[in-house]
Amino acid sequence: APAEEQFGIAKDRNLIMIHMESIQQFLIDYQYTDDDGKSWEVLPFLNKLYHSKDSISFSNLYAQIGQGKSSDAELMTETSLFGLAAGTAFIRYAENTYYALPQILRCKADYTSAAFHGNTGSFWNRNNIYPGLGYDYFFDAADFSLTEENTTNYGLKDKLFFQQSVQYLEQLQQPFYAKFITLSNHHPFPVDENNPFPLA
Repeated sequence: APAEEQFGIAKDRNLIMIHMESIQQFLIDYQYTDDDGKSWEVLPFLNKLYHSKDSISFSNLYAQIGQGKSSDAELMTETSLFGLAAGTAFIRYAENTYYALPQILRCKADYTSAAFHGNTGSFWNRNNIYPGLGYDYFFDAADFSLTEENTTNYGLKDKLFFQQSVQYLEQLQQPFYAKFITLSNHHPFPVDENNPFPLA
């Protein structure tokens, strides 16, 4: 049963989900102390979001992913279904129609939905499965300005990804559900010699 004090508190409000690759709960409020004894707040912006009275955060989650990794996490988050024992539903069952969060919000509350990802749409077959999850729009690497300087590992660095996404977010019919999938903290975690943190 839903928690009575939270049920309906976001009715008709925009919903933004940030799917952060390779981030775990222990990093919230974590302070890194360098060799000189100086402390650094590792995730200052995320900490502000996490502690905001306007945010709802969940800390009692456990990874239930299989071979589908990130795609399994998306499937579980938006459909409450577990990933497959072998392979990934995003590839093996991309043609299915799912009872998923974007679809539910559209049917029950007339929400528009969009997914944002700074990588190619074919990665984890997102461009094919997202319509079956109920997404109206999917903005991928083709919709962003990518250069050698502003990309890392799998696509656009997070800070620039969010900056470039605003132009699309502002055009969505409200209320909307928007999901952002980050990349900067994805393995293999490149760091600058002068900066102990992954480059965002």
